[in-house]
Amino acid sequence: MLEQLAADGHARHHLLKAGDRVIAFALGLHFGRTFFYQLTAFDPELSRHEPGRVLVAGMLRAEIESGDTDLIDMLPGTTKVKQDFCNERFGHQRLRAHGASGLASGLRRLLWRLTGWRPGRR
Repeated sequence: MLEQLAADGHARHHLLKAGDRVIAFALGLHFGRTFFYQLTAFDPELSRHEPGRVLVAGMLRAEIESGDTDLIDMLPGTTKVKQDFCNERFGHQRLRAHGASGLASGLRRLLWRLTGWRPGRR
């Protein structure tokens, strides 16, 4: 599903590199002029340099400059990065699925609601 979303321009990733080494990575989904972001990993050995914060600053700039993003949704939860970079707080709808088939079905329904995407449809 992620490969299809990337091919359609919905899945996006942002990297922070030091030379050839990736030190922070963020993955997000872009739907309807909104980028839903989740920081997925950073090198813990470099945590004193706050690579996640540096990555988020660059990611925000890149998304704004892309011209197709009006809202950056940092998703539920409270972290210092979210508090420092966000200017508005709002609620989210929770999706809960149990079991592999329930999760797949829930993701399909969520994608359909956000994008109108359905399996086998381009």
